[in-house]
Amino acid sequence: MVNLNRTWVKGMEIQKKLGYIEGYSVYTSDSANSPNVWLTITYENMGAMQPSEKKYNAINKEWMKLYGDDEDEIDGISKGYEEIRTMVDSQIINKVNFK
Repeated sequence: MVNLNRTWVKGMEIQKKLGYIEGYSVYTSDSANSPNVWLTITYENMGAMQPSEKKYNAINKEWMKLYGDDEDEIDGISKGYEEIRTMVDSQIINKVNFK
């Protein structure tokens, strides 16, 4: 989890600051028979989920401004994720708000 805070969370904070996402969360479970970590991102709507070169470039520019000096270390951490995790699924889920 410490490394997620140094990589994924930093990226999410940049996207939130730029207004590309509304929020993000990390959920954990102690069950060994199912996924035990969920990373979630909340978008304003389905259209906001669509990637674009403009968004990509803005995120990278902000990342380099804030964390460019740590780029090699962060890149090494990110590459190490594949050794300790297995991607089980990717889903688009919708929140239901009752009135």
